[in-house]
Amino acid sequence: MRRTTRFRVLIGGVVGALALSGCSAGAGDGRETLVFWDQIRNEDQQAALDGLIAEFEEGHPDIDVQVEIYQAQELDSLAKNALRSQSVPDVVYAEVGTVRELFSAGLVEDLAEYEDAYGWQEKGTEAGLEWTTFSDGELYGIGIEAELSGVFYNRTLIEENGLTIPTTTDEMLAYCRQAREKGFVPYATGAGGSGWIYYFYLGLPIVNMLGPEAERAFVAHESGEWTDPEIRDALATIFEDAKDAGCFIPEMNTLDGTAAYDLLVSGKALASTPKFTGDIVQLLKDAPDEDWVFDPFPAVEGGEGRFYQQGMGSAFAINSKSEHKDAAAEFVDFWLSDDIPQRLVEEVGWIPPLTGVDPESLEVPDLLKQAVRQLVEDGDQTGVSIDLVSSSAFNDQLGRMGQETFDGQRTLDSYLEELQKAWEEDQ
Repeated sequence: MRRTTRFRVLIGGVVGALALSGCSAGAGDGRETLVFWDQIRNEDQQAALDGLIAEFEEGHPDIDVQVEIYQAQELDSLAKNALRSQSVPDVVYAEVGTVRELFSAGLVEDLAEYEDAYGWQEKGTEAGLEWTTFSDGELYGIGIEAELSGVFYNRTLIEENGLTIPTTTDEMLAYCRQAREKGFVPYATGAGGSGWIYYFYLGLPIVNMLGPEAERAFVAHESGEWTDPEIRDALATIFEDAKDAGCFIPEMNTLDGTAAYDLLVSGKALASTPKFTGDIVQLLKDAPDEDWVFDPFPAVEGGEGRFYQQGMGSAFAINSKSEHKDAAAEFVDFWLSDDIPQRLVEEVGWIPPLTGVDPESLEVPDLLKQAVRQLVEDGDQTGVSIDLVSSSAFNDQLGRMGQETFDGQRTLDSYLEELQKAWEEDQ
């Protein structure tokens, strides 16, 4: 088996990354060299993905894949700079919002032609493909890593301490107070100085208030405003009620995410939100003796029920300047074909939004199988992660002002008024 060339680039910035890629575009022996920029994974995931890429090369002896891996945050800025000026990387696997911006700037290919040639419309679920398709049918990326956002609960500890998992926000407030009385953190969350958690502290209550269909219309700018009374009522459960009940760590905005996770797996915290299906495998590995539950956020008063939010972390995109576009499309298609979708679940712990996934035949823990079933079979009964359909400028404002509101530097009403102004500019 040929060995995939892989570079680990953690630091060094744009200049070093571009220099490395710029000197590696040709195999020199008649084979095409495909430069692929990817993100850092944990050790087990990295090994599984390396093995799958090696299988692609075995089946395509005329293509060498040169993989360069970066921290996810660094990759976004590197890709934006590289694709403006050069033909490598040929393929990038970056956050969906970044890929959308690259396409809007004309830096990555419209994949609609390849979609027809390879039958991606049939291989991908409708909910999965809509993440990277504009309303006019332009397809700018292909994702294989969908996820649900919700809440992890340690049912073992919760029941041992005479508590119950809350299903409504009223029950949640009582649970938080009781957990505090017993010395536990009700919900461990750490943003590490970033505002990303507020994408979900807004999104999860909103989808429960509006229901999936109306929430999707809301995030698409088709109906509703941030200042609507029902939106305020939904968000008051986080910024007023839950905060006052001690549901969160007061230092949540600055607490490192790893430290918050350690509170969960060590048993000092009973639950954590927002959490994601992509975390299931690692959680079961780190705390295998606990009975874990992955639930939607509790139902809000006057709302439509309890629903997960669905998101797409990253997507493949093909450089519009690439000299190997057909080989790049063949590489992308590999991840959607044959038994690869099933193996992405079993070997990597991802949930690809692809029709090739059969939840019932998966050899994975029940908790992961439950998540797969929800995404593959009932994906239309989920909300949409707001950040993935908004501009980075709006997301930055949402996160920054969310931090200010949680810390008491601005009122919830002020937050919503400013969000509405930014929302109108973002259309």
